[in-house]
Amino acid sequence: MTVLQDYWIRIWVASSGQTTQQRSPVFWMSMYVAIGICGILLCVAKTGCLFVGSLGASGKLHAQLLHAVVRARPNFFDSTPLGRIVNRFSRDMENVDQNTIFTIEMFITDLLGAISVLAIISVTTPAFLFVGVVVSVLYLAIGVYYLRTSRELKRLESTSMSPLLSLVGELIGGVTSIRAFGAAQWYVSEAAARISAHNRPFYGVWSSNRWLSIRVDFCSAFVSFTCAVFILRSAHTMDAGLAGFALSYALTFSYRMMWAIRNYSNNELNMNAIERIEQYMRVDQEAPLEVSSPQPTSWPATGDVCIEDLVIEHVPGVPVLHGISLHVRHGEKIGVVGRTGAGKSTLSLALLRFIEAAKGRVLIDN
Repeated sequence: MTVLQDYWIRIWVASSGQTTQQRSPVFWMSMYVAIGICGILLCVAKTGCLFVGSLGASGKLHAQLLHAVVRARPNFFDSTPLGRIVNRFSRDMENVDQNTIFTIEMFITDLLGAISVLAIISVTTPAFLFVGVVVSVLYLAIGVYYLRTSRELKRLESTSMSPLLSLVGELIGGVTSIRAFGAAQWYVSEAAARISAHNRPFYGVWSSNRWLSIRVDFCSAFVSFTCAVFILRSAHTMDAGLAGFALSYALTFSYRMMWAIRNYSNNELNMNAIERIEQYMRVDQEAPLEVSSPQPTSWPATGDVCIEDLVIEHVPGVPVLHGISLHVRHGEKIGVVGRTGAGKSTLSLALLRFIEAAKGRVLIDN
């Protein structure tokens, strides 16, 4: 709609030089206002649809992530640092809530704007079509090279945040012990090291952005120069208003292409955040809260415990308990004796179903 408004102004200016069939200024102004109102309505409808859909999607994603983490097995929390879980609910969810829909919208807008600029210049000066193809291939090569680098840098920046958040949690929880043992200076040094580890890819991300800006500016200057040359060659046949219209849009080509590439890269980063969230949504879950077959009302009657060929694994493929079988009758008392690491606590956790059996079963009153 912005292009249409600018083109309407060009027609308005060109008509002012005609001596016959001149329309009143009210006609031109009313059409310009009508185009602007249509643009506002379309923008409101587009923004409303995008953000209503985004809020609904992010809300469902957060609810599914929360349910998956709350229902995860205890060994998930034993093997996953707290900072990594916090990072999923903070940094990654922030990307989903605030950045994803914005970058998608801006990428589509800037890409369509860049295509519109090339189309306007090509229609104004058909000889520019060949140059437009060459410039498009050049921008594609620059964009692919930039995306390949910036994607990995942003992934490193995102993953380097988890150790920093873990350290903050440790400091808050153990500040008294740190002071008592005089380890404050060590934690200061460790915090500085982790901050530096996070800042290194952050600096690389912004350096790659500057690299992209320089090359996009050079290409844009070439587009503007080529457009001006073709306009000058056609000066005797081209209308002055049309020439100014094409040249003014050629100057915006750099901005459009640079932000289209950047927003595409940012969108890939946001998709990485969604991918990491989706990984946590697929963690192993605890048993259902309710069984499908109802138990008898008299259960448990005696309290017999029968363990049949029970195999417990903390890590898949590495069993801790190997085929334990025993039968404890009601009223009977037994003791489990073993060295450290023999599996006594593991057996207790298995009886309480904190750890699911890899093989075998535990029966209470059959």
